[in-house]
Amino acid sequence: MSDTQDSPLHAVKFSSSSTLRSMVQEDLTHHRFNDLRHCVSAGEPLNEEVVLSWEAATGLVIKEGYGQTESTLLAASFPGMLA
Repeated sequence: MSDTQDSPLHAVKFSSSSTLRSMVQEDLTHHRFNDLRHCVSAGEPLNEEVVLSWEAATGLVIKEGYGQTESTLLAASFPGMLA
């Protein structure tokens, strides 16, 4: 995350599950998340530990997305949605 250490992250972060897993293993208190409004992950499901660690560090819940490489986001889960 050295590229974000000196500058704030953008309003929306799209990231793979493996990248988010790596990020929560770092000390996220050294990074600024003031401008971050939404976090979206796709590719594979995230485990609960990563979701909770990210929320504790940023105050944001990761939205899980599903889509195909050839298209855009087809479905997503958001807090409070009924299954």
